[in-house]
Amino acid sequence: MTSYSKLRLVLGDQLNANHSWYKTKNESTLYLIAELHQEQSYVNHHIQKTQAFFKSMECFGQALEKSGHRVLHLTLDDTVGYTLVELIEHLISKHKISNFEYQQPDEYRLSAQLEVLNEDKNFKVTVDSTEHFFIEHKNIKHKKIL
Repeated sequence: MTSYSKLRLVLGDQLNANHSWYKTKNESTLYLIAELHQEQSYVNHHIQKTQAFFKSMECFGQALEKSGHRVLHLTLDDTVGYTLVELIEHLISKHKISNFEYQQPDEYRLSAQLEVLNEDKNFKVTVDSTEHFFIEHKNIKHKKIL
């Protein structure tokens, strides 16, 4: 089994080949692209949308591999029984990873799930920009809605 020092999560709406993450290749960095049941069950999706989304993820992973990056693409069959956080924790343990990085999710529910990983002291967590927006997430003032 190959060990990695860094795991980088690529969410399905973050398939941006121009992101700064991909400018440098590193044998000790593993990119995770995972089809998850939780993402298909929180709201109803048309089957064609789901299939297109998953195919895009698969093709993006293949393109990253072709350009020299290490990629782990997991299908729905591979992720049965895992939540996003459980899958990440499993892979960190399995590959003895010391650094976990993810791009700021656009969805609050995913942000909240991933923030739980900041509480673990066995590995370092870094949140990076998606580089999709003019204003960084950290610079947005959130207003509490009653």
